[in-house]
Amino acid sequence: MKLMQLLFEKTREVNLRNLSKGVLPKAEIPKGGKVLGELPDELRKLWVVLSDMSNLQEVSCQRVHSEIGQMLEQVKDEPKVDDQVLKLAREHELEHRRLDMVNKYFWFCVREEFPEMLFPETNITICQGWKVVSRDPKSDFLESLRDAIDEAISNK
Repeated sequence: MKLMQLLFEKTREVNLRNLSKGVLPKAEIPKGGKVLGELPDELRKLWVVLSDMSNLQEVSCQRVHSEIGQMLEQVKDEPKVDDQVLKLAREHELEHRRLDMVNKYFWFCVREEFPEMLFPETNITICQGWKVVSRDPKSDFLESLRDAIDEAISNK
């Protein structure tokens, strides 16, 4: 229930008229991508919350991993792990799982809004202007493969 409350509170706080450019989708519509429509406002708000959570977790991860490393170094000769280390590790793992759940929820909601992306399964991208774009996974794979080959050839 805490996660649902957090999402309700955070999405309610989002003002779509005052977003910084750092939060807006940056991706351009990929070659071969098909624009299905625009992301509805409620999902835009969820995108912003997810983006904020991702950024906060990135900072938190660096701090917590460093703290846990220092704590483990101090007790390395002890046969059991300190309760403080376990508590911090558990809280941090919950952060990771919370972010993963919100991410899955967001993409579920996008597919629910645009069910044509379900069959056949397509890759989804949110592009500049909040455009929801579907991409063929095979085309994405081939394009990535071409890019990798081009890069390998140019590095010789």
